[in-house]
Amino acid sequence: NIHLMQSMWRVQPANPRLADRLADELGLHPLTAQLLLNRGVHDRTQAVRFLQPSLESLDDPYRLPDMDRAVSRLKRAIAAREPILIFGDSDVDGLTASVILYEALRERGAVVRARSSNRLTDGYGIPRPFVHRLARSSTRLLIVVDCGTNQPEEVRLLEASGIDTI
Repeated sequence: NIHLMQSMWRVQPANPRLADRLADELGLHPLTAQLLLNRGVHDRTQAVRFLQPSLESLDDPYRLPDMDRAVSRLKRAIAAREPILIFGDSDVDGLTASVILYEALRERGAVVRARSSNRLTDGYGIPRPFVHRLARSSTRLLIVVDCGTNQPEEVRLLEASGIDTI
């Protein structure tokens, strides 16, 4: 018995004056410019960064809280050949990020596995039954990708079972 989740779409109101200005500035169709505006891109510099991304334009990852601790923990796991499990959301950014992370860790010699959520059967985030199965496994490091940030109870359960979570 599968229940389809209902979505609530919030469409930003059009701003033809700003869209036309941005479209002229960038040589884009006004609809494309409006889509950029809807994503918070309001000037040429932001638009170029959005439309032509580069590694140099990424924010410093060490600005994220506890990034140094996460990197240190990953290095220890790789050096000790400790199994690492990546659990990612099943949407496009979760799957893409999980694959990139999986490949990067594997290239560095990590013992790594990956699993993605199933929103139709599990809902959002880390399913509670999965937490209990994981707690009984040999995994000692879980990397949660694009989900889990609003699940402190599940993370505490994992921590109580000796599993570190990034």
